[in-house]
Amino acid sequence: MRIYSAARTRGKEHPKLSQDAQIDEEIATIFRMLADTMGTERLVIQAGKMNAMALMRSEDRRERVLALMRILRRIRCSRPHPRRQSCPRSSRG
Repeated sequence: MRIYSAARTRGKEHPKLSQDAQIDEEIATIFRMLADTMGTERLVIQAGKMNAMALMRSEDRRERVLALMRILRRIRCSRPHPRRQSCPRSSRG
């Protein structure tokens, strides 16, 4: 499997990720954003609660996406919706 393919831009060759590699990079980016937002420790705790630790480390991207779905579903369900009074109002009102 070829990860990089050559692409020419302004006379220089820059490596371009294959479609599979781009998808893998996007999945990894989402995990990094979650770790930055939640903190690594909390992310690991949430993944453990949702039985997603092994899925996070899987070579199969479908399993990594399943891990993300489990973690994000848990986060979404565990937080109450904000009250209407606490939501900012539009200036166009």
